[in-house]
Amino acid sequence: MKLLIYSHFFAPSVGGVETIILSLARGLAELRDSNGAPEFEITLVTQTPAASWDDGAVPFRIIRQPSLLQLARWIRRSDVVHVAGPALAPLTLGLLLRKPTVVEHHGFHTICPNGQLLLEPSGAPCPGYFMAGRQTECLRCNSVAGWTASYKLWVLTYVRRFLCQRADANITPTQWLGGLLQLPHSTAIPHGLPAEPTLPRAQVSSDTPVIAFLGRLVTTKGVRTLFGAASMLAGKERPFELLIIGDGPERPSLEEFPRDARLSSRVRFMGPLGCEQLDAALA
Repeated sequence: MKLLIYSHFFAPSVGGVETIILSLARGLAELRDSNGAPEFEITLVTQTPAASWDDGAVPFRIIRQPSLLQLARWIRRSDVVHVAGPALAPLTLGLLLRKPTVVEHHGFHTICPNGQLLLEPSGAPCPGYFMAGRQTECLRCNSVAGWTASYKLWVLTYVRRFLCQRADANITPTQWLGGLLQLPHSTAIPHGLPAEPTLPRAQVSSDTPVIAFLGRLVTTKGVRTLFGAASMLAGKERPFELLIIGDGPERPSLEEFPRDARLSSRVRFMGPLGCEQLDAALA
């Protein structure tokens, strides 16, 4: 089977979507039938430039930053199209070319114009204004960048939802997310984990507990809530060390919190780590 996987973000970009898609593509590319022949011919399409990443190190083809015409040609050659998130171009082309299309949802882009399900600029949880038909609230929420940009986000949410409603399958990692999105042909498939633990056993050298956060530094990940908990522990004079692993647009503002809360000696921002560095940190 010729499977095209489209992921707008991919390695060397670092994030949860990138990690899951790399694992999926690599795992499917390594499947063999009883005769030892590959069960899937994987083509991964992304808009992320390669930079220093070696595309030849993975057992599947990578197409980077194709034109719309090139993308259409690759989709026409495929048997099934798998899209990481409701990306407009591959969904539209898959529908027009009548290719079986699967959407793997990682967020809220079909029910929230900003995709975060958070009210801007406060960052408070949104009660679901878009699905409740309270569109004025949606437009006001995203008007920080201007009303034109807000209207664009609002219209694109309808377009994404229209396309996903016509997809052959919608996949969510949890039933909770599937219940929020309310899309047809929806199935919950949890993200996979290695069958055997790969991390080395930690060598405990002190009695200080180490707490690690791993993820993109954006509002929805809840790092500020984690810092609030750390402040409570510090107030009770409990020993701990907090590692923040990852990067993102909110890193500069998050780095100010430990300084202001006098937690600098307990919190370390480690940035994005490679595989060996990450294993060592989490060990």
